[in-house]
Amino acid sequence: MDYTNYEQLELIQRQAVDRKEPIGERMVGARLITIPWAPAVVCHYILCFSMCFYLSIY
Repeated sequence: MDYTNYEQLELIQRQAVDRKEPIGERMVGARLITIPWAPAVVCHYILCFSMCFYLSIY
């Protein structure tokens, strides 16, 4: 069965409620999948950090 991202999120939420889990923990993983720009943001932070580190040497 093929789900859209929104349906997947709903399904994960429902499963978390069924198991009496804190929803926040499950949602983080799901949200990372649904946001396509997350890897770009991580890459941006890594580049920024390495640039600051590089500049601090000089």
